[in-house]
Amino acid sequence: MVVSSLPRSQYKPIRGLLAQIEDEGTMRSQALPTGFNPLDAMLDGGLHPHDLAIIAGKPSVGKTVATLQWARNVAAAGGHVAYISYEHSEQSLMGRLLNLQLSETAVHADETSMETMRRRIKAWVGGRLSFDDLLSTHPAMEAAAEDLMGYASRMFLIQGSAVATDVHELSSIARHVVGPGGLLVVDYLQKVPLEGGASLDRAPEVSSALKEIAMTDHVAILAIAAVGMDGLGQRRIRPEHLASNAPLVHEADVAIVMNEKAPAISRVHTAFDGRQIEEAKQWTLFTIEKHRDGPANIDLEFQKEFENFRFNPEGGFVAEHLIDDMQYSD
Repeated sequence: MVVSSLPRSQYKPIRGLLAQIEDEGTMRSQALPTGFNPLDAMLDGGLHPHDLAIIAGKPSVGKTVATLQWARNVAAAGGHVAYISYEHSEQSLMGRLLNLQLSETAVHADETSMETMRRRIKAWVGGRLSFDDLLSTHPAMEAAAEDLMGYASRMFLIQGSAVATDVHELSSIARHVVGPGGLLVVDYLQKVPLEGGASLDRAPEVSSALKEIAMTDHVAILAIAAVGMDGLGQRRIRPEHLASNAPLVHEADVAIVMNEKAPAISRVHTAFDGRQIEEAKQWTLFTIEKHRDGPANIDLEFQKEFENFRFNPEGGFVAEHLIDDMQYSD
């Protein structure tokens, strides 16, 4: 006979369960917009509490750029966010945010001044310049820092430890730092340690644990996933190219795969216009590969502005045929 260790008070009769479902349904309906159009429309408003969203792509495709920009947008709109990075220091992430804010500030600066400020942000991140000296560079820098301070109390940048920042610590951050209805970003999933250490082969376990945190602590979780070795040589990666792909994607409510647009366009489609390839190099594909509560297999595109550590949030649907379309496969 199996004896439950839970106290009887943990179980609810139907009346209590209905009230709980009503409360949690209200919370889940309050989506956290990424600020990317038309991505938010495809995700029924954005990222949702109780959901695990996974975003994947090759190195340097812009995963951290996109997720940090989404996190900033959620915080700027009034949400609480924790961005845990096992790859970047807090100061490096702050530098990226300052670059992002600098590109959007209402204070005008010419391109020469912008480039000077970017170099000085890099010097500050490297410890070669004080923050006060950085702010004195240009009025636009002061304005960018002021804009950042507008959401600074709601956004947490945390350098993850491959030893200490395990799933239990992430749950604690979700519960006590982010709080119900907030957003937890994990950069990246395969670096989250479990008992015995982190491992690519154990990514499905981490994915399952993150989904449990999302449901238990009533938060939205956005996790970056690494691509397996067999995917690095592909012109366009799909979910099957993710490290430990099948169980990992199975746990996700939403799976988005990022690809460089130029290599992913079908040669059949571009043979008539070589200029299209050059233009495509400025764009990145965001493919909604899985969406439990909405449309999937949706190809969107957003223009890179990597010098400002951002994407142009006004994107669109991909018009070109891609290499794995059934009718236009290479």
